[in-house]
Amino acid sequence: MTASDDCMVTYSHNFEDVMLRRVFADVKFGFYVDVGAGWPTKTSNTFDLYKKGWRGIIVEPLLGLLPEYERAWKEHRPDDILVKGSAGRAIGAVDFYMCNQRNMSTGSGDTVAYWKKQGGNFGEPTLVPMQTLRLILNDRLLAASVVAQNVAPLQFHLLCIDVEGMEWDVISGCDLEHFRPWLMLIEATKPGSYESNCEHWEPHVLQHGYSCVYEDGANRWYLAHEHADLHEKFRYPPCCWDNFISWREVELGERVKELERERRKPLTWASSND
Repeated sequence: MTASDDCMVTYSHNFEDVMLRRVFADVKFGFYVDVGAGWPTKTSNTFDLYKKGWRGIIVEPLLGLLPEYERAWKEHRPDDILVKGSAGRAIGAVDFYMCNQRNMSTGSGDTVAYWKKQGGNFGEPTLVPMQTLRLILNDRLLAASVVAQNVAPLQFHLLCIDVEGMEWDVISGCDLEHFRPWLMLIEATKPGSYESNCEHWEPHVLQHGYSCVYEDGANRWYLAHEHADLHEKFRYPPCCWDNFISWREVELGERVKELERERRKPLTWASSND
């Protein structure tokens, strides 16, 4: 299957980017901060937005640990600002545990202990730099808005947090009084389960003028009160009216086309000179 011009290709694990496209349909040049962003294309929550014209800040420890990650980001998303390290509650450093399944890598000892029981293979911890989101935004938001084209310096549309058990550390280092993302998309379940893990950090988010407007089984979505007009966008989960296919379907479709081309090639017979 291939994507038509008006059909969206979704890259996210759980159709998060489908919801984001619906919510921000009227925002041409938006700004995001993606903490724990992982890979720049497949499995990314923000790649579709980048393709649409958005730009932002990427915070990812693996950028400083695996050269192929930095190369991939610079190749596929050269206009994003890359922060090689972790976001946390203070400035300093944190032990980071890299897993053979890269999306499970984390700075949370509790998360590492859980995944090891499930057969996860983690290496020895590596010390990576840690900054607060407040500092990251103070230092880079103006530059990011210039890169993003036509985005006002403090127009902050989306904050994504996917940090495998370090959510409270990231949130507590962000000044939600001053920096007001329209929408926060935060992973909110314990590793490998539907069970919520937001009890420590959700009250802080709610007390700072946000409402939980949607849950998708893995994340909770928090909308700023001043953008309550977008609440209606969350009425339904991703559905046929969003007109999307997955990147896997696109790749399979291309493979089918390739096989069809091979099949239609005229057969050549080897001749023998007896």
